[in-house]
This record gives sequence, structure tokens and C-alpha cells, in this order.
Amino acid sequence: MCSDMDIYNMYFQFLDESILAFSVSIPLSLEGCRQVTRPFRGNLVCQIDGQEQNCTISCWQGYSFSRAVLPSYQCGASTNYKWSHETEDNPRLALPQCTKYKPPNKIAMVMNLAYSTNLTCDGFDPARDSLVHQTVRDKITLNVKTLSCVQDNSCSVKRAQVSGCSTQSPADQTHRRRRRSVELIQITIRLERDIHVPDQQNLTSEQVTNQNSTIEAVSELQDAALQLINKSASGQFALNVDHQVYDVDTERTQAYGMQVCPHGSVRMNAQDARCVPCESGWYENKEACYACPPGTYQSQEGSIYCQDCPRGHTTIGPGATEEEDCEVIAL
Repeated sequence: MCSDMDIYNMYFQFLDESILAFSVSIPLSLEGCRQVTRPFRGNLVCQIDGQEQNCTISCWQGYSFSRAVLPSYQCGASTNYKWSHETEDNPRLALPQCTKYKPPNKIAMVMNLAYSTNLTCDGFDPARDSLVHQTVRDKITLNVKTLSCVQDNSCSVKRAQVSGCSTQSPADQTHRRRRRSVELIQITIRLERDIHVPDQQNLTSEQVTNQNSTIEAVSELQDAALQLINKSASGQFALNVDHQVYDVDTERTQAYGMQVCPHGSVRMNAQDARCVPCESGWYENKEACYACPPGTYQSQEGSIYCQDCPRGHTTIGPGATEEEDCEVIAL
């Protein structure tokens, strides 16, 4: 432990896997502040001002964090000598770790279509609501199966759903009569196409977007989006319910594209086409990384699950990375 007079900043130089030199600052602990360790494949730079310590973290070139990081990590008199990331869930003071960028394996196009506001499913007439829901689904099937990329199997339909109109009526009839939806009845269509981008060291976002496979996929999915827009504009999604015609409100139509990451990895920036595998101790679920819950661990990067500790053992918190982190449960 350092006294008020024993405050130093020590700088080291390391070589990363690309033999590129960089510097990292590792401070000696201030009185009462525990020492933190730099991220794996990353940098820790700290500034000391009196009894205040302020640190930032970053990753080497070609690597990134797979979860959010704080703008700075602080410890000192103002924090009662506790680090800003020192919590019950993080007793080991683990900082986010860096993992190697990976290319996406698919491109997706999502289109949202909304019907005019006078078409509703209000819950008062379950039979009518069910008819509306099924009629909309039939329209989706009819229009999607005629898309060029669907017909030649170069793209796949990953989602074709109706929202704002449920076929399930509540068991409580009184509650059902009171329930009245004000949601628009919407269609969501998601198409995906495989791409093949070489996995290389120091992968850049531009290398992903400029790959021929990516360009072809984007072009084909844009064409599919245009076909759907033309179909909606020409009344091919129109419904006849109770002898009244309801159609899509073309001003509410939205379409957007995105890269799709392999299982176990996520995109951290909407403007960045690259994927980042979840760090060890974490797992991916629905395009986000989550810490392995207490009683589990994961030693591998880019996982979609966590391993259970041996029977009678648990971890002291979430995010455990090794079986050795599993300790005998105290009675």
C-alpha cells in the first residue's frame, strides 16, 4: 500500500500480436484503492491527481470490447477509495476484455409496413380479430413467396409476422371487454442472405462492406425491398374485411439493412460492419452479450451458453471465466 508520498506512474511497452508497439500506464495503488489490471489485448492508461485516480481503457488494433465501457474508471477520496466498477457483481474488479474483430456472415433487410389507422383489432370481437390476423398473414405469404431472391433460394425469410392484432383472447371476459388496442396493425418482414468475408488480422469495416459478396447481397436485398414497396403501393397488401377495403399506409413504410453476426458475437456500433465475439465469462443471446450468472462460467470467447459449476460449487459473482472460479458452497 502506498502512502500519500508514494504515488508513481509506471509506463511499460508491450508488443501486440501484430508486432506493433504501444504504451500502457499501470499506476501503483493509491491508499485504499485496489489495483486494477489492464484488459486482455488492451491498454490501461491512468492519471493521478492528488488522491484521485482516473483511468481509461482501449483495445489494440484489430480488437474491440463486446460490451459497454465507462468513459473513465475512477477511484480516490471522492469515491471513498472504491473503483467506479467495484460492485457486488464485480468483486474481482474485472474490466471489459478485448476480442478480435470477426466478419459478419449474413446481410439482413427488415421492412415494416403499417395499415391505415381505421383498421384495428380491439378485442371486442375475437372472431373478427382472428380473421384480420389470418388475412394479413395470407397477404404476407402471397407477396413474399413471389420475391425474386426467395424464388431462387438466394435469400431466406427469417421473419414474417403481424403485430397489433392478436389471435389470443384473454381468459377474463371482463378484462377483454375493457381492453382496447390503439396500436397500428403492422407487418414485419426480415430477409437474410449469406455472405463470405475472409477472416483476417486487423479487419476493417471497409473491408467488410467492399467485399464482392457483401455488395451482391446488399444489391439483391435492396431489390427485394423495392419489390415489396411496389407491391404495397399497387394494393397487393389490401384487405377486404366486412365489405370494407383497408390498405397499407405507404407513408409509414420503413426498410433498413444490417450485417448479421455469427452466433456468439455482436455488433457494437451501427456504423461498423464488423462483429465482436463476447469475451470469456460472457455469452451471446439475441445480439447482446450477458455475463454468465453465478454458479456458471465460460472459458471460451464467442460462446452462446455458460457451463455449470460442479455440484455443490458456485461462483462469487457473475462473469466467471474458469472452472477454478467455482468454490464450495459455504453452509
